[in-house]
Amino acid sequence: MISYLSKISGKEYNKLRKAVGFIELDEQQAERGIKHTTYIVVANDGEKVVGMARVLFDFGYVA
Repeated sequence: MISYLSKISGKEYNKLRKAVGFIELDEQQAERGIKHTTYIVVANDGEKVVGMARVLFDFGYVA
């Protein structure tokens, strides 16, 4: 069963990056990126992270 959370570790984030062919980041760099994300949703199938979406916003200009 899929559940949704708003939290992911740098290690889990890198596993997702690797799974889609993206380069892995230094774990501290990954953690900083997650920390500065405006909104995040993480899809879990049981204990396994199976997807993620991030929203980044600079709180500036809105079109």
